[in-house]
Amino acid sequence: MEILNAQELKRLASVIDEVENKTSGEIRLMIVERSAVTGHVGPLLWAVLVSFAVMMIWFWHLELEAYERWWMWPLLMLGLLGVAGWLARFPAIQRRFTSYHDLHHQVWARAEVEFHREGLSHTELRTGVLLFVSLMERQAVVLADKGIAAKVPANTWDGLLKIIVEGASTGRWAEKLDQAVRECGKYLAEHFPPQGPRRNELPNDVILK
Repeated sequence: MEILNAQELKRLASVIDEVENKTSGEIRLMIVERSAVTGHVGPLLWAVLVSFAVMMIWFWHLELEAYERWWMWPLLMLGLLGVAGWLARFPAIQRRFTSYHDLHHQVWARAEVEFHREGLSHTELRTGVLLFVSLMERQAVVLADKGIAAKVPANTWDGLLKIIVEGASTGRWAEKLDQAVRECGKYLAEHFPPQGPRRNELPNDVILK
């Protein structure tokens, strides 16, 4: 979570508190290291490396005397397995060997789980909103509870996603997350103004996982 320092995290928490003073909605900002399961990447990459090695030996007519000893082939396979395991640790490789559909589906699934886990589905007026950012997949999701979804079209949040993506692409995480929270607050204040004395139902700190 090196994208934000302690001061920036504190600042974002204060922005959420400031925004929530103008609405009956509850906003939570969560940033996770990853959402997708990528255990398949290592074996898949190993299969690719083995296939490439065999093709290289066959088509380039490399000297095969060293490989005539039976133990050289298992040694080659194990060596490539180690290389594949090392390469599979890099997020860029994990994204390349996982379909966009799978990444997108798993980010949404994780966001939905966290939405309920963090209590956003249990606010009094059902006005919880989760701004969810998953770093490895480079994707973001905005989830709103039933009370909000009934009044605010789903495509309303597209602007927030564009702001977050811009922050990711430019490295201006703190600035763009601040902007996204404030933009979310504008929608909530318009459709869900404060009702009586404010009662902060959920913490305002940024969730890091």
